[in-house]
Amino acid sequence: MKGSVFVLGLLGLARYVPFDASKRLLYRITGAQIGKSVHFGMYAAIACTDMGATSLGDGCSLGLGSFIRCGKLRMGRSVKIASGVQIHGKGSVILGDAVYVGHNAVLDCWNNIYLGDEVQIGPGAILLTHDSSGVHVKGREFRTAPIVAHARAFIGAGAVVTRDAPAYAIVAGVPARVVAWTESVRPRGSFGIEP
Repeated sequence: MKGSVFVLGLLGLARYVPFDASKRLLYRITGAQIGKSVHFGMYAAIACTDMGATSLGDGCSLGLGSFIRCGKLRMGRSVKIASGVQIHGKGSVILGDAVYVGHNAVLDCWNNIYLGDEVQIGPGAILLTHDSSGVHVKGREFRTAPIVAHARAFIGAGAVVTRDAPAYAIVAGVPARVVAWTESVRPRGSFGIEP
């Protein structure tokens, strides 16, 4: 059913279906694997090129108006995608367990994006993976490749990420750079940044 008119019609319809159970059923019909207690906000939608390789783990949620359009999508358990998030491109997107993507963040996945367990992306952050013609950001040119944000990395609000974020790093700025390390800020095993 990959790419058929029937599948495309169901994916278009899913965006406007108001009930979680109905959206889960439509996505399962297209071949996606949807876990238990998955929540879809109003107008949230997934339209992957390969819906058969799409999977959402238990307890995931997509906020109001979030839209995911990529090659392949795999979400771990308890992934939270806030409202207005846009994930688009032809690459694969793999999100580990307990990943949080803040409001209006953009993941530009023309190449692959991998976010490890407990990675947090702040509101309005942008992850760029263009690799052929480069991307211009504030007068500078960046040639980027696949992005990996390792376990428990924190990407600040409004950051523009063009390269990997190391584990336990806090990255911020345009272009994003490591500004601090979370291990010195919080005890191991806690979720989030605590003073």
